[in-house]
Amino acid sequence: MDQKSEYTLSLRIEGESIDFGEIDEALGIVGSRILVDRPSTRFRARQNYRRWEAEASRLGVRFFDNINDAFSALDCARLASGVADLALYEGGKVYWWCGCFHGVTPAHTLMPRELLGILGRARAPVILDTYFSPESTCVAAVSDVEDIGEQLIDDFGHRYRFTLTDSELPPPIGSWGSYFDDFTEGLESVLGGLADVECDEALLRGAVRRIVCEHTQHAFDGGPQLSAEQSLAIASRGLDLEIVWIND
Repeated sequence: MDQKSEYTLSLRIEGESIDFGEIDEALGIVGSRILVDRPSTRFRARQNYRRWEAEASRLGVRFFDNINDAFSALDCARLASGVADLALYEGGKVYWWCGCFHGVTPAHTLMPRELLGILGRARAPVILDTYFSPESTCVAAVSDVEDIGEQLIDDFGHRYRFTLTDSELPPPIGSWGSYFDDFTEGLESVLGGLADVECDEALLRGAVRRIVCEHTQHAFDGGPQLSAEQSLAIASRGLDLEIVWIND
């Protein structure tokens, strides 16, 4: 039987001189303390920094059937204001890292407007690192993504196209826009188009309820980075975001 999609989630705060105790106090939880020291290679300079990390878990389980449950388990609604304060400080990097493990293709990731609103208020990006794992959850892959804090997501091997829809049914043939090699560029194009009169009318009458992104991947992992500003822009329009993932 094909494995369904599963998600892991961590809140990560990184920097050369972050204070672990201050972060614990600001967020009201005790996170993991990690000292990262990697030698230079032909591809990158030496990396030396500190990482504070809190992982989503419920009754000892850290894999979730959908992304919304993962954020709920990490109590992101409560953490949002504290995360936003920490995200304002210079010298540190704050982001949500989500491992997306899909056992079938296509697979669907739905981020409802309520979640997007919380993420917007938290002022930290969400990084969706996607793996194809048809036989079993790729637990080993979770420990192999330590570099994600340095370069976030490399869009090489990924492409994206977008459409708008009013239901959970597949988008009509011919409704998709052009392909983009960069997720941010494609999403910003869609968000810019929401301001025109015709789209405003469609939003008002409920003809548009969801932004759908088709993410085609021909790489081992990686995927889109959704900024807090983009999350808030989508939520403020009363829309959900669905990502349809295809392994190429």
